[in-house]
Amino acid sequence: MTYHAKTQRTLLLFLLIISIASLVFINSYMPQLVGVIFCLFLLLAIFIQYELKIENDYIIYKVLLFSLPLYQRKIYSAQIIKIEFKKIGWATQGVILHVKKSINIRVVCFTPETIFQDLLRFSHEHNLTVFKTKEYELVEKI
Repeated sequence: MTYHAKTQRTLLLFLLIISIASLVFINSYMPQLVGVIFCLFLLLAIFIQYELKIENDYIIYKVLLFSLPLYQRKIYSAQIIKIEFKKIGWATQGVILHVKKSINIRVVCFTPETIFQDLLRFSHEHNLTVFKTKEYELVEKI
């Protein structure tokens, strides 16, 4: 099944508006150039999307910009060290996939919410180590 997540657009939009407003008060050329580059970076970051697809033997993780892949990784079950279920924020569930010789994958705010059950099922099917924090277990009960 395929799961989707988007960046925190309201926060990025707020930062973009503040950055554009601060550009009005900068008189020097060099800081203004840095400010414009920062604003362009924030504008592009608003359109970043994440996609996670769970197959039988592997997980595909993609980072997309305007539906163009920026980063794509196919993670086989043998490459996963452990799957860690954590509480992130006040009452948000999250998962960290610890991968051998690579960047760990952080799974937060993906829809639909069945991603946690599917990742747990994937870990049981492939005999992967699962770690749940006490805080996560409290959030899971809610």
